[in-house]
Formats: sequence, structure tokens, C-alpha cells
Amino acid sequence: MLNALSALLVVLFGVFFFRSLIGGKGSYKAKMEEAKRKAAEYKEKARAEHQTREKVTAEDMRQCAVCEAYVPMSATSNCGRQGCPW
Repeated sequence: MLNALSALLVVLFGVFFFRSLIGGKGSYKAKMEEAKRKAAEYKEKARAEHQTREKVTAEDMRQCAVCEAYVPMSATSNCGRQGCPW
């Protein structure tokens, strides 16, 4: 009796599992296609965002003779310390 019950459970599990693989809205195949579609959308969005991102350029730095801090050459302004060269 126990063998027949366990065999019946295995068959029922197999039927439901293979049914979900083959078709239906909640099927494995439909879920995989949805995941691929979302991945493609994410990849395209990331590519577009990367292309529109502003390019950052490197800037030369100069050491202040008074406070010895490094400041960009394009933004040299008075730091407020006595004897600041800018």
C-alpha cells in the first residue's frame, strides 16, 4: 500500500512538473523568456546611461606653498590663510 501511494505521488509530481515546463503562463519556459527580456532591457538601459554620462577629465594639481595642500590649477583661489599666493 505504501509503495502504491509513493508511486502515485511521484507520478502526480512528474505530471505537474512537466506540465509547467511545457506550457502555460506560469511555465518555466515563459519565466525564462521573461527573465531574458528583462535582462536585455536592463543591459540596454545601462548602455544608454553609460553613453550619456559626462566624461571626467584629469586635472593638473599644484601644491600651495603656504598650507602645502594640493589644489587644481583651474580653481586656484585664495584659501584665506595669511600669505596665500592666490
